[in-house]
Amino acid sequence: PTSDGGAPHTQEHLLLGKGNKGRWLGNYDHVMLAEWSAATWQYRTGYHFHTSAGTDAFWGILRTQLDALLRPDYSDEDIRREVRNFGVAKQPDGRLTLDEKGTVYNEMVRTYESPSTLGWDALGRLVYGSDHPLALSQGGTPEGIRALTPEEIRRFHAAHYQLANMGMVAAFPSSVTLSTVLAKVDETLDALAPAPDTRRYMTEADVPPAHVAQPGALRVVEYPYATSDQPSPVLLAWPATRRLGMAERTVMEVFLAAFAGGEGSNLYDALVDGKTRVLDVGATAVWQFTSDDPGQPVFIGAESISATHNDEATLRAVRDLVLTRLRAIAALPDGSPELAAFGERVKSRILETRRRLDKALDTPPQFGDRGTSDFWIRQLTDLNREGGFRKSLTQKGAYDHALTIAGSAVNPWRERIAVWGLLETPCGVMTRASPTLRKKLDDERDARLAAELTRLETVHGTKDPQEALRLRAAEIDQATAEIARAEANVPMPPFVSDPPMTMDDSLSYRQTTAHGVPVVASTFETMKSATVSLLLRLDGVAEADLPYLSLLPELLREVGVLRGGVPVPYDAMSDRLRREVLDLGVGFDTSFTTGRAELQITGSGDDVEETRRVLGWMRDVLKSPDWRPENLPRIRDVVGRRAAQLRNVMSGPEEHWARATAEAYRRQDSALLAHTASFLTRTHDAFRLSWLLEG
Repeated sequence: PTSDGGAPHTQEHLLLGKGNKGRWLGNYDHVMLAEWSAATWQYRTGYHFHTSAGTDAFWGILRTQLDALLRPDYSDEDIRREVRNFGVAKQPDGRLTLDEKGTVYNEMVRTYESPSTLGWDALGRLVYGSDHPLALSQGGTPEGIRALTPEEIRRFHAAHYQLANMGMVAAFPSSVTLSTVLAKVDETLDALAPAPDTRRYMTEADVPPAHVAQPGALRVVEYPYATSDQPSPVLLAWPATRRLGMAERTVMEVFLAAFAGGEGSNLYDALVDGKTRVLDVGATAVWQFTSDDPGQPVFIGAESISATHNDEATLRAVRDLVLTRLRAIAALPDGSPELAAFGERVKSRILETRRRLDKALDTPPQFGDRGTSDFWIRQLTDLNREGGFRKSLTQKGAYDHALTIAGSAVNPWRERIAVWGLLETPCGVMTRASPTLRKKLDDERDARLAAELTRLETVHGTKDPQEALRLRAAEIDQATAEIARAEANVPMPPFVSDPPMTMDDSLSYRQTTAHGVPVVASTFETMKSATVSLLLRLDGVAEADLPYLSLLPELLREVGVLRGGVPVPYDAMSDRLRREVLDLGVGFDTSFTTGRAELQITGSGDDVEETRRVLGWMRDVLKSPDWRPENLPRIRDVVGRRAAQLRNVMSGPEEHWARATAEAYRRQDSALLAHTASFLTRTHDAFRLSWLLEG
């Protein structure tokens, strides 16, 4: 991005549906049975799709989508409507009012009211510098979008949307040969290739170095909220000054995972765990993240700091605690039991990370599904940075190197922590809920609407606000009619000639029963792992007991188990799960349409022996969770963390919760669905349970 206007983000909205090219693409994707989506990250926008209609349909979709991306014909009116405009709405009493509209604008207004978005935005500017391209908003700040012009949007498209500035990752069935793929791609690109493009596109090598104005700066950033009692996150970041190869960066990543990567980490023990914490500020979770962006900045954070601690003093205390614990690891004596114990923590994280990568490589890429990440393009780009021709997708050499380091009797972290720059003072951001800011933003919005209404009165030569709005509404209706006429002229392509008869014709499965219980087994020849799911009906739970369902998945999965009557604490259980199995999960599987609600316990293993082990863990969490009074501190921690997460759901994107809320409102006839599928009801249940546990 070259500004905070969000020009990169606008393209995905305009290219996939606006103008005749975009409308034709929409029609074509439908008849070719394509699912598609798009996302804008800091310095790339991804367009992805899949089709169940076969490879011939795939090539047609690829050609049509590339044509729409490279040669759009969206109009200025399309831009205004999709990005940002003033609309006219009719109130119940018949009066007309102005409103700020635009899909992009309203999305980003909501996004920039989120504590996490504002925290990350402030932190990025501290790490890279306020005007650095890796700190500017690729999605667009509300202020930036209001200043964004159609001319700037078109300039951005012309500057970046060329074949020479694009890449592609594609997945094909084994029946499609590599030579066929290369020939088809060649044919597609040749048909779209322009005259030789002599422009030079920015690469990672051209990204300027970070320019931090205030090393170690701390910021308390307010976000708009109706009340001031909302818990908020805290974020720390070390400067973007690293250039580590894959092997050494892997060592740093697994070290940080053992240090601050959620439960079972050193920082979790010090900041969250009710039995061991040394700083009680209400934190319910900790996390860490190492970016592969230029400079490889390192981030550590904590979630749900209580409102009474949302200040710079707490931010400084958290930072001091992190630095103290890092120095303590660097100072561990060679051959000490503490060094060996930390090394074992790192090893378990290596095994866990390795398994996750194996699972990702063993899983369909899900291109076209909403929320699909940029894992594959990042993974391949990362490998491309390494020397040599042969590349290991599983990163075997890097993980083997990390295991050797973690097992060293001589403290391997002493010099590394310093070389990685983790003993330097990080910058930090804490967010804080502000009713004052909420009112300020609302007042500013009202002022913009008032100014626009005054402008309309002047343009239309009237002192009557309602008349000015009526005339503006007529203009909008006329433009809408013109767009409708254009849409009517876009033909509907013919339906795919050989449609599949199911969602996946090639799926191999069989249905049987075991002891009268229905069983479905599916086989995928290219996968080495196995996944088993057990679903238990919940419609037999008495209504008086339904409030206890809300946190049942967490209370089964995250409090530890009893094996043969012997407690296995959750930290020990987590460590064993990392080492022994691929995955173990518990949750609800619900359907508002059918009224179905089931408890789902799922386990995965990399081979037959792991799958047997995970079945044992599934049995333990179902039949022997550690709900003894002696384990009450752990139970309280789990309930408190989950209650905070549920409370924060509405701070995230509406697409993640609005539809489920509407469905829950529609299905008020089902108390079971409310307590298992409505985050609002589950939030009430969680805080009620938290209160009961404190009694």
